[in-house]
Amino acid sequence: MDKRDFDYVLSVLNTQAGYKQTGTQAAYTKGLFDALELMIKPPLMLKKVNGKYSVDYENYQEQKERQQKEVNALPLHFAFSKKQLIKVLTEWGITEEEAKAGAVYNLGAGTLCKAADYEFIMETLQRHGAERQASIKADTTGMGFVYSMFLYELYNREFGYTGEVWDTLDALNITLEDIEESEQLKTGFEAAKKRLREQ
Repeated sequence: MDKRDFDYVLSVLNTQAGYKQTGTQAAYTKGLFDALELMIKPPLMLKKVNGKYSVDYENYQEQKERQQKEVNALPLHFAFSKKQLIKVLTEWGITEEEAKAGAVYNLGAGTLCKAADYEFIMETLQRHGAERQASIKADTTGMGFVYSMFLYELYNREFGYTGEVWDTLDALNITLEDIEESEQLKTGFEAAKKRLREQ
C-alpha cells in the first residue's frame, strides 16, 4: 500500500469514527483501525485525539507501556524455590532431567523460559532496545521523545525533591558523557530538569 492508499484508509477511518458506533459500524471501524495498525511500525503509532485518528511518533510513556505489555505476554515463568520450580516444570510438561539437560533456560533473578522460546524472547527484548534508539534518533530537536523520556524517568525518581539524576541515568543506560556528546540528549535532559524544578 503506497502513501495515497494509506491516507485514503486513514480518512475513511476518521469518517467512520464520526458515526455512532454500533454493530456492523463498530466492526467496520475496528477493521480499518486494525489494518492501519498493522502497517504502522514503531516509533510511529496510530493515535486518536479529539475524536480524530492520526499517525504520529510515540512518546516515551506510550512506548514504555506498549513494550511492557509485550514483555508481560512473553512466555516467561518465575521460580524462587524448588517447589515453585517443580510447579513451573509440571505446567510445561518438562521433567527435572529434561530441564537440567537444557530444555529450560535460567535467565537470572528467578526468570525461566523454555529453550524453544529463548530466541523469540531475546529478539523481542533486542527489538525494544532498537526501537528506543530509533525514537531517540528520530527526535532531532531533543524536545519530543527524548524530552518525554527524561521527564518521565526523572519524575518517577523524584528528581524535583532530590535533585539526583543517577538513578534515572542508570535506568535509561545513559551516561553524562553520552548526554554531553549529543545535542538532542542534552537539550531534552536540561529541559526536563528545568520543568521539574519549576513545579
